[in-house]
Parts: sequence; structure tokens; C-alpha cells
Amino acid sequence: MWRSHRWNCAAALTYDHGLETDNMSNFIFPRPTDPAPMQERESVPGQCSECGTEALARYPVLSEGGWYQVVKCQACLNCESREKWTRLGYVELMTDSLN
Repeated sequence: MWRSHRWNCAAALTYDHGLETDNMSNFIFPRPTDPAPMQERESVPGQCSECGTEALARYPVLSEGGWYQVVKCQACLNCESREKWTRLGYVELMTDSLN
């Protein structure tokens, strides 16, 4: 029989007779050291069709329709392109690669 002491990310599960199992290490993530973490943005050559500046960047965005790879102007936030990405963003399932 299993019982848990506290359900939080670092909780260890134990048997009723007191033997501890391994920590649930796949649920423990290090805390970010940067106080304001930001998504890395890849610079894209070209001009914005709205404001004309050369400040385009490509990065992933999660919206109501799922994950998208977008190219946006960093000056006026005009969306130059928006392409559907994998359904779970960075997570790629084995079933997604099957034909």
C-alpha cells in the first residue's frame, strides 16, 4: 500500500512499512535564476509590412488554437507569418512521427 506524506513536487512516496522509494525526480524542475525569464527569439531578415523597420523575430506562441511559430515585428508587434507548430509545443510525441 502506498501513502504520500505531502503532495508537492518534491514529495517522496513510501510503503506502509516505511521503506522509501526514489524521489519523483521527473517532476522536480530547477527554479529559474533570471527574475524575468524570456523566450529566445530568432532574428529574421526582412522589413515589417506595417511600420517598415527591420526588427523581425521568430518564436513560438501558445494561443487558443494551439502552438504556432510566428514571425512578428518587435517594434509594432505586427504578425508577418503564423504557422501551426506541433500540438504540444516543445514536446514531440512518438505518435506524431508515425505515418
